[in-house]
Amino acid sequence: MLRDNSNPTPTIAMPPVLLRPADAARVMGISVRMLWSIVARGELRAVRLGKQCTRFRPITLRLWAKQKEKAAGAEAAATNGTNLHES
Repeated sequence: MLRDNSNPTPTIAMPPVLLRPADAARVMGISVRMLWSIVARGELRAVRLGKQCTRFRPITLRLWAKQKEKAAGAEAAATNGTNLHES
């Protein structure tokens, strides 16, 4: 019997649940070395799956970036505020 392939089931591309370090660094726009530096400082949590297997959750990367954006915005506001008072 022949199969009818005229209406195949669509496949949905799911984003990865966990990212390899190289992929996480690429998503963040930084080097892998910088990624490990951020992890070592305790600013970003990694998921350890074994002695030599570490992954990153995409949501963790987004939250870290938002935190950095807020900090940069607060620093810029403080700097602008100081400049306004000095004039």
